[in-house]
Amino acid sequence: WVVGVEGKNEARAYPIKVLAWRHIVNDQLEGRPIAVTYSSLCRSVAVFETGTNNTARVFGVAGLNIAASNLVMYDDETLSLWNQLLAEALWGKLTGTTLVKVPFLILKFREWKSLYPDGRVLSSDLGLQYDYSSYPTAMMMREFAETWEEYERSENLPNPVPGLDRSLHPKTMLLTLNYDDVVKVYPYSECYKARVI
Repeated sequence: WVVGVEGKNEARAYPIKVLAWRHIVNDQLEGRPIAVTYSSLCRSVAVFETGTNNTARVFGVAGLNIAASNLVMYDDETLSLWNQLLAEALWGKLTGTTLVKVPFLILKFREWKSLYPDGRVLSSDLGLQYDYSSYPTAMMMREFAETWEEYERSENLPNPVPGLDRSLHPKTMLLTLNYDDVVKVYPYSECYKARVI
């Protein structure tokens, strides 16, 4: 599986097995600075514009900080803390500022490659000693459950989520579509069964 982004003349793919360990990739798409982010705790993906060529912010993972069980990022310029899913600064000089989201696809690599045969793919050879065949959160979850499967079945979350909607299991994988300020959310399992929504 990859996260795919495209510009007018360029497409890039970021393997989720690499993002699960790295969490944030600061990159450029046709000269536009972007950050491709993945929270392995809740398996959420978000891609943002990070500025212009002259004023691009570089984002990093804010240690073990998580807010509402989601990845917290910092920017290197102001050290403000940002929530990944909200794309909003929660603390620091930029509190209340939001990032511009970039559309993306999540699809199997072979499907992405058939759509973008000349596209570029993030290498797993980053000079770091990670086992990209394993999933890092399985190790982190041992304090909450004996196995990853037990953690997935449990309704317990590592951190409180304000206003949690209990109409679905709290760890249900969702697909979210944003279009013209309208947001639609679909359980992944329903999309998988229906194939078309």
